[in-house]
Amino acid sequence: MRLKIAWFLNKLKLFKSSISAVLLSLIPSILLSIDPIVIDDALRSLELSESGYYYYQDPTKQLDISKIKSLKSCFLFKKDNKSFNPKNEAIWTHFELQYEGIEEEINITLELAHAHIEEYKIYIYENDKLLKYDHQGDHFIFDQRAISHNFFIHPISLSPNARYSIFFQLDQYGQETPFHLNIYKEGLFSKINIMNKLMHGLVIGLCMITSLVTLILYLIFKKRYYLIEVFVSVFSILYILAEEGYGFMYIWSNFPIFNGISRPLFVACVILFGLWFTLEFLDVRSRTPKCFKISLGLGGTYILYLLLFHPFNLSGIRNLENVGSVVNIFMILTILNGFMILCISFLSWRQKKNTDGLVIFGVFLITIILSFLRLLGIQGIIPHTELIQHTGFITRALHIPVIGLYLVYHALGIINKNKNVQIDLLQAKQNSNNQLVQGVNNERRRIAMALHDSVGGLITGLKAHFEIINRNDQKESFSEHYESGINIINKLNNELRTISNNLYPSTLQKLGIVEEIKKLLNEIKQIHNIEVHMEIRENDSSEINIDIQLQLYYILHEILDNAVVHADPKNIWVQFNQYEDEINIVVEDDGVGFNYPQGINKGRNGLSNLHHRVTVLDGIIDFYSKPNEGTSVSINIPNNS
Repeated sequence: MRLKIAWFLNKLKLFKSSISAVLLSLIPSILLSIDPIVIDDALRSLELSESGYYYYQDPTKQLDISKIKSLKSCFLFKKDNKSFNPKNEAIWTHFELQYEGIEEEINITLELAHAHIEEYKIYIYENDKLLKYDHQGDHFIFDQRAISHNFFIHPISLSPNARYSIFFQLDQYGQETPFHLNIYKEGLFSKINIMNKLMHGLVIGLCMITSLVTLILYLIFKKRYYLIEVFVSVFSILYILAEEGYGFMYIWSNFPIFNGISRPLFVACVILFGLWFTLEFLDVRSRTPKCFKISLGLGGTYILYLLLFHPFNLSGIRNLENVGSVVNIFMILTILNGFMILCISFLSWRQKKNTDGLVIFGVFLITIILSFLRLLGIQGIIPHTELIQHTGFITRALHIPVIGLYLVYHALGIINKNKNVQIDLLQAKQNSNNQLVQGVNNERRRIAMALHDSVGGLITGLKAHFEIINRNDQKESFSEHYESGINIINKLNNELRTISNNLYPSTLQKLGIVEEIKKLLNEIKQIHNIEVHMEIRENDSSEINIDIQLQLYYILHEILDNAVVHADPKNIWVQFNQYEDEINIVVEDDGVGFNYPQGINKGRNGLSNLHHRVTVLDGIIDFYSKPNEGTSVSINIPNNS
């Protein structure tokens, strides 16, 4: 039903237009007159939109120049806006020029300041005589243009007091028709042309430098988002070339079909790679997985639409009736993908206080605003000004250098951070060496004290016995002191064996760390009358490197020694868990406990030395202790067999 109504309205519209054309053809041309635009020797440049131009809409696309010329005085609409709404119709525009000057002839350049017009015809009459005719547009190769320029240019020589009628027939097949008509004096046009090319060349050069710098950053840091930004920069350069007409002028001049499809193709690539860059740079996959999935869905929809309905149209669905809608939907999807980038960067900034998100948000906010204004200009809702016409060029000129500079700043931050990490590592290494020296000194002090307190005392007692024997010649007294000296020698031998065993247990390599722990706990139970409890889970203790076993023995010996000397416990629990890639040891007691971490900050009970020993093994040690609640020590080290 809706299709029938639409068909009826369309036919009615064509009928009304045909009737209007017939009626207008019956109106004498003297009824209305068009005032010519007067040009004199003082002319430098003139924008025709300031004076306005007359136009006629031909939905039938059947009127030719002869019929339009007879209707030229009946162009009832004066166009002040610079853009025609996208419709499937031919647009005829008309204005008149008259040169009033003292020179014999003046050369001017008529510029249709738009790089992409599907098709147009220009008719120039001098005093009702056809002076020039040209047929141009995206379907024609670049070499067929009268002047090599990225816009459509037509030179005209004006004679004094002659009147020139100029007619344009434009057909955009449903796309926007921005109609910027400018007149320049010949010399001024050359200067402006050079300045425009310098400006565009500067921006393209900045983009090329940015892409090169970003590529170098990728080669240095191997971060994928740098490489993605290189693609964003490259496609931005191609988009600028396409948007401003330089691509058609210098690259694909002999392939007119690519001139029309290159702009939406490159802008789509810029948006898609921009979305990918944002996802990688802000690490959206791990930080906000939901946003990541939504972005993939929206980006996939965009790609699917491009494959089916993009103006280069692989499926052949496009026709003259729906191309306007196709282009509008393409613009809407482009803005939606850009809006998704805005949302991701805004969330990253607000939730994570991430400066990276703030920078991307600011850059893409400008891009989306300008793209939205362009969409309004295409629809004819707002005037199609110079700003709207060059939104693509402006956004790329802002986006690429700003993001590139920020990536350089970001890379410098990474370098400084790595330097600080290296400084911290060197400082930690220095502290570790200091602690190692301190640990060695502590070991020496402990050995010295053990020798002095036990071995030294025994030797002193033995010396005293021999002096008594030397002074006393009674046989019975000699026998008594001899037996006492032998006992002292036996004790001395046992003490030396104990000290030697503590320094390097003789049975460690033969029996393994587990047996040494059992023996150590058994000595504690017998000597100090403390109940000991041990749980063992091991694969094969021989798989543990002997150096690691020795270090573990020292660590456990020191932990148990601290517990016995300082904690006064009734029970000690030891858990030894050996896994394929990790060793876990837990030592607990029910002693008096202490305040942690104040104890380690004060260096109490050799806790700092324990931390150092475990760190040397690339392990982690954790303490839990409170007064009257006992102490728990947990150790985890990698099992580097």
